[in-house]
Amino acid sequence: MKGLKLSIGVKIMLLNGFILLLLAGSLLYIYNELGKANAVIQHQQDSMKRLEAVSTASSTFSLLRYWMTDLALSWQNEAEDNAMAEKAKLEKQFIEFKKTDPKLVAKIQPKVDSFTEKLMSSVDSYIDENRVLGNSLVSEGRGEAISIEEELSKLLKKVKVDVSQAGNKVAEANATIQKLSLSLIVIATALGAFLSILFSRSMSRRLRETADKMSLIAEGDIKQDDLTVKSNDEIGQLRISFNKMSDTMQEIARQAEDIAEGRLDQKYQLKGDLADAFGTMTQQLLDKEESDKQMNQVAALMENNPSNMIFADHDFVVRYMNPSSVETLRTIEQYLPVKVDAIIGQSIDIFHKNPEVQRKILGNPENLPHKAQIQVGPEILSLSINANMDADGNYLGPLVDWAVVTEAVKAEEKSK
Repeated sequence: MKGLKLSIGVKIMLLNGFILLLLAGSLLYIYNELGKANAVIQHQQDSMKRLEAVSTASSTFSLLRYWMTDLALSWQNEAEDNAMAEKAKLEKQFIEFKKTDPKLVAKIQPKVDSFTEKLMSSVDSYIDENRVLGNSLVSEGRGEAISIEEELSKLLKKVKVDVSQAGNKVAEANATIQKLSLSLIVIATALGAFLSILFSRSMSRRLRETADKMSLIAEGDIKQDDLTVKSNDEIGQLRISFNKMSDTMQEIARQAEDIAEGRLDQKYQLKGDLADAFGTMTQQLLDKEESDKQMNQVAALMENNPSNMIFADHDFVVRYMNPSSVETLRTIEQYLPVKVDAIIGQSIDIFHKNPEVQRKILGNPENLPHKAQIQVGPEILSLSINANMDADGNYLGPLVDWAVVTEAVKAEEKSK
């Protein structure tokens, strides 16, 4: 590809296409081999099921023979019930056997029926005290049982051989697939590596230089010199884009440094979303700076105000008390529902017997300003309540200017 006048994109497409074609061919071949292996595995599974069925049938017949023999000796109803139950199981198993071994079932099933009938008849003979006939029937039944067990034993051995052979075939198929997969991996890896090395030699130096500088930027060293651009191919375009990105990041760093040092009036060459984001952030910082000044003024005014000031939020939870309020409240702390130091965070409802009335008034800023007097122990408090609003006109909560007016009220009552 070195002699071809192709762009890097076309070269990469051709290389990838060849590798993908190689992989597709390899995967198709492996897929076919897996299909064959699946058939072998299915045969093994069928053989395992057959082995399990034969083993179960052999075990069931052994139990049938045991109970029939016990019946012939003991004449117990329990032995007869158990024998018939095992015979019923065996008949169900013969139904499944017919699917795989119909000839065997046709040969064994009559013998099982004959065995059962002879043993049952022997019981009747013993009951009738005809021991000679009973012994003869038991002997014939024993012969039938031996014949049945021999047939089942032969089948069991045959099935075990089939299972073993199927297992060997599965192992061989797996080994073949493993060898094939390993060979294809080695071939594909070697060929891919050779083509990749051949393809990358013409561009590795420029890419490495670009990658090194990008690594330095990733580690935080963004003050990098521009890369030299000598071509207009994709790598050349990449280096141009890198230079632009580096310039932009350095511009961002300068602006971030200015913002950190409080120089918010500088101009920069940023564009697009970055310019909008930094512009918004700068304006927010300017607005916050102005807001902080105003808040500091308000805070100083509140802290140094000789009047008693209490602020609650729109949920009627006390959020602030100026020092004068704290000092005055301590003089009547014994009459308060909570300690002075615990008032912040409490609802103003603790100061009212019927808080619903106050909530209705204070919940709507249109009801403010509002004046009222409340009784706290023997003391009378005068309240002047105003609406505390933010710069956008949103209601933040009530601001209470209050004072203890007990003596003034008494004086006024005396004057009347």
